[in-house]
Amino acid sequence: AYEYAFSEAGERTVTVSVGTIRDTFTVTIKTALPSFKFRVNSGSDKKFIVPTQFWYPSTATYNWKINWGDGAEGTYSGTSKADSPGILHDYDIANEDYDIEISSADSVGGENWLQAFGWGGNSSVTTFENSVKLKRILTPFPKNSKNIFYGTFSTCSGLTSIPADLFDNISSAPTPYMFYSTFGNCGGLTSIPADLFANISGIPAEHMFDATFAYSGLTSIPAGLFSKISGAPADYMFYYTFFGCKGLTGEIPDDLFAGINGAPAPYMFSYTFTACSGLTGSIPAGLFGNISGIPAPYMFASTFSGCVGLTGIPDCLFGNISGAPTESMFASTFYNCCGLTGIPDGLFGNISGIPAPYMFAQTFYNCSGLTGSVPAGLFSNISGAPAESMFQGTFTNCSGLIGIGVPFIGNISGPAQPYMYRSTFSNCTALAGYSAKMANGQYIYAPYTIPSNNGLSHYWLCYTGSTGLSDYNQMPERWK
Repeated sequence: AYEYAFSEAGERTVTVSVGTIRDTFTVTIKTALPSFKFRVNSGSDKKFIVPTQFWYPSTATYNWKINWGDGAEGTYSGTSKADSPGILHDYDIANEDYDIEISSADSVGGENWLQAFGWGGNSSVTTFENSVKLKRILTPFPKNSKNIFYGTFSTCSGLTSIPADLFDNISSAPTPYMFYSTFGNCGGLTSIPADLFANISGIPAEHMFDATFAYSGLTSIPAGLFSKISGAPADYMFYYTFFGCKGLTGEIPDDLFAGINGAPAPYMFSYTFTACSGLTGSIPAGLFGNISGIPAPYMFASTFSGCVGLTGIPDCLFGNISGAPTESMFASTFYNCCGLTGIPDGLFGNISGIPAPYMFAQTFYNCSGLTGSVPAGLFSNISGAPAESMFQGTFTNCSGLIGIGVPFIGNISGPAQPYMYRSTFSNCTALAGYSAKMANGQYIYAPYTIPSNNGLSHYWLCYTGSTGLSDYNQMPERWK
């Protein structure tokens, strides 16, 4: 027998000679159809359903060829509608592992079959009973033009392993929603390859890593995981990426987002590490690359909220950000980070201008491990008319703080706004010396002492429990 590998598909004329005998004939060369292989367990019910719904449901008909791993195979047709029943197979043996291979049944090997495959749709197929049966991914994804893996393995709590080359055939620039919740709620997935996204390079796209590993079982974040992603931030690019990954331990890799540079974008790092309570050590100084420019709404909202094991904030973590405040830009950024021990000077760069609603609401709420004083000038470039909830709960329950640097903020004047200073220093029981002052030397409560400006909701409990302040007794009652 003789073999020959043709470089591409098409018709070819082949001549075979044996001694003086020759024969010529035409052959048609076809490319091998792409396939995808994964391991499942039949469970106690001896069933498995290949899910055929995608994040963008379609009424188009797709054709699949499936080898079920037990000697059975077949060709199936269906749609990717949200109520698609999927493709059911009955096994003979309960609780047995089988390797399933799925490919296109179209002779031309079309790509669209893959887009109709995934656990992330709104279908009864995504129930726990079926999702838990997926155990391992065995081959890379076939090349496809859409390059979107929106919820592909979402809720697959039984998934324990993915190959390093899973996305090796996907060489492209980032696209919106590219890895949205791809491994979300995969509680059995404890590790991921460092080069998982190595072939994805270019400028970030909106929502591209939104909730990618949220609520997964990861125990560590590989260095360089996003190393090929570089350029200007995009809206929601790392929103909820590791949200609720309570199994993560150790320090955050210092180069995780090193390629990101340019002006902030809305929600770019909002909730990125929320509730990652096992992370330890200091936040890396260069974690956010070279982000610089005007603040964006919610850009770092709740980024480290609930990371109780973090101990340090580097100088100038946000030092290159400058310009006018925006809504909720640092709302709850370090909420309940009770292991943090200090606030560095210049943490918030050169943010200056008129206050914005919720700009520092609950930023250090319940950071009970903070010691020393609030740095002088931390907010000194912010002046003008107050905004709703601008400092609501900013330092609530920071019981280790002993002082407030002067000035605390620029000069604030104008009609009081709801919750503007509500609970700002509530239960900061170790505070001594002067309460917060403005750049002009006045206490922040000075413009708001007359009854018409002394609304209960605006400043209620601002200093409650902070009885060691030298001016505590002279404060308006509604401030304490």
